[in-house]
Amino acid sequence: MKIPLLILAAMCLTASAFNLAVPVERVVRSAGLVAVETGGVRLAGGPAGSWVEYEVTIPSWVKSFAVDVEWWSPRPGDGIAVYLYDYSALGSDEILGAPGGLDYHWRLWSVSTDRYGFTSSSPKFLLARGDNPGGLSPVDDGGRIRLLVYADGGLPFVTDELVYLEQIRWNISERDELWSPDSPGWGTLVIPVDSEGFDFERGYLVASAAGRPPIGEELTARGRLLAIRAATVQALALAVAYMGNVTPDTLNPDQLPGYRVLIREQLDDGRWLVEIGIPLNGPGGLADFLGYTEIRRD
Repeated sequence: MKIPLLILAAMCLTASAFNLAVPVERVVRSAGLVAVETGGVRLAGGPAGSWVEYEVTIPSWVKSFAVDVEWWSPRPGDGIAVYLYDYSALGSDEILGAPGGLDYHWRLWSVSTDRYGFTSSSPKFLLARGDNPGGLSPVDDGGRIRLLVYADGGLPFVTDELVYLEQIRWNISERDELWSPDSPGWGTLVIPVDSEGFDFERGYLVASAAGRPPIGEELTARGRLLAIRAATVQALALAVAYMGNVTPDTLNPDQLPGYRVLIREQLDDGRWLVEIGIPLNGPGGLADFLGYTEIRRD
C-alpha cells in the first residue's frame, strides 16, 4: 500500500520541541501478516516475521527528533523492534540486526517488550543532520525519515510475536537534544591504562555477555530473540559496572547513550553472545553524556 508522505509543513510555533501524533494506518509499505484496521495495525510474526514501514518529512529547521509508539500485546514477553533507515550505510558490514529480506540500510534503534508502549532510546534523541552515534544518517536531503516496526516470527506459530500498534508520536525539536551536556565546566576524563572495557583502538566502551534460550525454545525464533535480549541487558549492565570503576557518576543501563552491536553470534553450547560498543567521544558519546569534552587513556 502506498500513501503520500506525511509532510510537517511550515509551522508557526514558539516552543522548541513538540509532539506530533501520526495515525498508524498511514503505512507506506508492509510485509508478512499485517492487518491495517481503523484505529490500529495488527502484526503477527508468522513464519518469517512481519513489518510495517512509515515515512515522515520534517521541516528544515528540525535539529533533533525522537519517536514514541503506542502498542500492546495479549502475550507476555512479546515485543517490537524499531528500525531507522540509514542513508549513509555503505555495505552489509554496517547492518545492525535488520530483519531478513530487508537491505543493509536498516539500523536497529531500540527494542520494547513492556507490552504497553515504546519510547525511543539508545539514544532517546537523534540528530536530523550531524554526528549521530555509530555514524547514523537517518534523514535524506529532502528531510525524509523512514521508520520500520518489526514483529519477529517463528515456528510453531505460538512462538511468534503478536502486537497491536495504536499510535506513533514524533517529538521534533529546533534544538540539539542529543548533544546538550548539563555541566558548564567540561573537562577531560582520564582512564587508567588497565581499566577494563575501554577499547581506545576502536573508540568504544566494550562489554559482552551470553544469553541462553528458555528450555524447550532453543530452536525457535522466540527463544533466539529472548536469548539475545538477555545477553544485551547483561552486557549493558556490565558496561555500567566498567564505568563505575572510573567515575563517581551513578548510572543504570537505561541511561546509557546509544550503543552499537559489534558481535552477535550463537555459541557451540546454544547460547547467544552479544558484544556491544558505546562510543567514547563525539556527539552522543560517553564523554558528552557524562559532561566531559573528551575521554582519553592515561
